[in-house]
Amino acid sequence: MDRITGTNTADLGGGKRGFRGRDTNAGLPGTRLTAGWANAVQEELLAVIEEGGLVPSDADRAQIAEVLRRLVQQGIWTYAAAGGTANALTLAVTPAPTLATGLSLLIKVATSNTGAATLNINGGGALAIVRRDGSALQAGDLPAGGMVQISYDGAAWQLVHTPQSGATGLPILPYVAATGSANALVATFAPALPQLGNGLAIEVKIAATNTGAATINVNALGAKSVLRSDGSALRAGDMVAGQVALMIYDGAAFRCAGVSPPRGEIIYVAAAGTGDIITAAPTPALVSYFEGLMLSLKVLADNTGGATINVSTLGAKSILRRDGTAVIAGDLVAGEMVVLVYDGASFRLLQSGRPRPGTIAMWPASTPPSGALVRNGATLSRTVYASLFAVIGTTFGAGDGATTFGVPNDLGIFVRGWDNGRGYDTGRVFGSEQADDNKSHDHARQTVSGVFTAGGAGFALQDSGSTTQRVASSGGAEARPKNRAYLPIIYF
Repeated sequence: MDRITGTNTADLGGGKRGFRGRDTNAGLPGTRLTAGWANAVQEELLAVIEEGGLVPSDADRAQIAEVLRRLVQQGIWTYAAAGGTANALTLAVTPAPTLATGLSLLIKVATSNTGAATLNINGGGALAIVRRDGSALQAGDLPAGGMVQISYDGAAWQLVHTPQSGATGLPILPYVAATGSANALVATFAPALPQLGNGLAIEVKIAATNTGAATINVNALGAKSVLRSDGSALRAGDMVAGQVALMIYDGAAFRCAGVSPPRGEIIYVAAAGTGDIITAAPTPALVSYFEGLMLSLKVLADNTGGATINVSTLGAKSILRRDGTAVIAGDLVAGEMVVLVYDGASFRLLQSGRPRPGTIAMWPASTPPSGALVRNGATLSRTVYASLFAVIGTTFGAGDGATTFGVPNDLGIFVRGWDNGRGYDTGRVFGSEQADDNKSHDHARQTVSGVFTAGGAGFALQDSGSTTQRVASSGGAEARPKNRAYLPIIYF
């Protein structure tokens, strides 16, 4: 569309042509309205109506106004390319807008910001550009070449839409398949991430399982450490080949939000193999042993001595008791659930069905169960029964003073709780045996008293003498309550 043309036009100044009315007195004709110009005006107006989503109608003379109303309601104002610097953007637009809450603007960024940023429109004053939560921008929130949408909230410009956001305004995480090596990942995003900012979240498909501490280099911005979520270094197998890892930048390193398997999680495995040579194949398979790995194991068969476990064919590892000594026959009982914890070299039996070494009990059979001894005062090896010796020491006998020790002899006697200063059994030494005894007591008896009188012939009177009186006895060889005999045992 252009201004009216022809010889009979008015000069409006500045090279602008306009309409001229007919001047009959001066003999000047008016501007002739041509079909071409009328059609141009018509199409220009209809283009606005149709672009606004309306169907042209002869009966509706307010369609242009309706389109403008819709545009205002949608908050669509204008587009402009930003000038200024990375953190102090400027815009020059015509006509200059009057800022109103809800005003939206689509701008093309020239240079990626490196931190908090401002926007100055037509020299009206710099206003902060903030995130939707009101916090200051972080480096890279305004990427070079990106189209961003901002809205005025009455005090600042809020960043509504960036190249890393979806139509809903929710973040779309940059995703890439990692290259490089298992412990030195390379992530090449397209378009490239201009900078690493606090809170930057990326998704990376792992190509090779890591074997230890790892780094990642994003778009050649420099290698950064990849850490566990608690800030500690990765361990072998934290990032598993084929998995997608979520990493969040904390300003110095990337925190891996998910590792495999999660730390502190107990992995259930069903035992195979034999009682002493156990194998386990969890799904998914473990890629490495790591300190703190916890297994919940269903035992297949009783062990007959020292035992090992091989998980996911990673190699056989010894199974030890909690104190670090080897398991003994019966520590692993068929059908029971036990918990094993890897200490960096072997698995510790954290929980089993057997009582802890030193536990005493009364057994309802004439022979002790596996893992227990009769409390018969025997002398034992300090190395063979190291776990038991660690608990009771030489309390019940020092043995030879170097290589052996004694267990208590509780055959035929009752067990009594140690007084420990209560006052019922004063002066008692812990673990000592006490002989039988009766409490000191008296028995009452009746005596006869009277007066002697003179009698007849042949009666003799003795004025002094002594008598002995006894209490009748009953019972056996000891004092005891009613009782039942069981076998006293101690677990080792």
